[in-house]
Amino acid sequence: MKLQFLSFFLRIFWIFPVKKNQIFFLSDKEQYICNPKYIYEYLKKNYGTEMLYIWAYKDNSKKIDSSTVFVSYNSLKGILFLLTSKFIIYNTGIKSYFPFRKNQVIINTWHGGGAYKKVGKDIEKDRYYYYINKKRGMRTNYFISSCQVFSYVMSKAYSIKYENFLPFGMPRNDIFFSSSISSEIIKNRLGIDLSKSIILYAPTYRGKYKHNESCINDIKINFQKVIYAAEKRFNNKFILLYRSHQEMKNIIINNDSFFNVTNYPDMQELLFITDILITDYSSSIWDFSFTFRPGFLFTPDLQEYNDKRGFYTPIGEWPFPYAISNEQLCDNILNYNEEDNFKKIKNHHINLGSYENGKATENISKLIINTIKEK
Repeated sequence: MKLQFLSFFLRIFWIFPVKKNQIFFLSDKEQYICNPKYIYEYLKKNYGTEMLYIWAYKDNSKKIDSSTVFVSYNSLKGILFLLTSKFIIYNTGIKSYFPFRKNQVIINTWHGGGAYKKVGKDIEKDRYYYYINKKRGMRTNYFISSCQVFSYVMSKAYSIKYENFLPFGMPRNDIFFSSSISSEIIKNRLGIDLSKSIILYAPTYRGKYKHNESCINDIKINFQKVIYAAEKRFNNKFILLYRSHQEMKNIIINNDSFFNVTNYPDMQELLFITDILITDYSSSIWDFSFTFRPGFLFTPDLQEYNDKRGFYTPIGEWPFPYAISNEQLCDNILNYNEEDNFKKIKNHHINLGSYENGKATENISKLIINTIKEK
């Protein structure tokens, strides 16, 4: 009842018309990240001031572009721009009580690809969640999809029509097909020795069954042994970057071998410079697979995670080998075979029906521009 009243009350903003050249961007926790960021930068580069860009951005002290409007998502100004923008582009959930009009276009880019850990209604059984989920799903015009299996499982998990899924791939993954940034630039930003190869360890969020208290000590990965195995197998010096999920409470002290890059804003840039990825159930598996570089899964809590959360695709069919102990992880690294790795990744892309081709950002931008040009 409260949400219905709030939705009705917010219709006062309907006295202001929807502006067809106005786009509202929102990423998780009001950050400048992920798929919305890449769509925004493409539109700015190719269409300039033809449109007015609005960003829900919590750090107003760091303006990205002087011609872009930055607002707080829940402020009156933010709600005004949200309810008068022709396009709303976001990568996570959006409040169900916002009374969008029929001539507004809601585009969900999501924040991951592939079809690995379960989400939405497949893990949340609360009746109130079902109600909110259905309202959001009914008002979603487009949902960007990374692959055919993703479209299928997400349409059910979030109550969205299958035909509303766009077979474009993830805009943030275009970087792996053709990038305008160099590895040296990113490494210099991080202060990393250019002569060394990089291992990135990026575990996923475990809050659904560990109450948001998961930390690095729970995982018990042995960084020194991992670095030793990598250096022995690939005959090069390595450093290890550690990136925590933003919902996890993890701290690591930097030294000559380990760097905490949790606060680096762009995960895709980290994956772009990574020579070896170690993760667990993260959708970065999908993203990194398009580099065809070595990837390994460290999953000592596999049984518990599968029992509590569950998977859409069996872990044995994922593109990288998994290990439930440090010894097994190091063995997987030492026994890495480039040809087998390439075949397994290609088969994974085929089995999930990959839509990734490096043109996702271009395609979604064309859809936006063509919609604006329509009478």
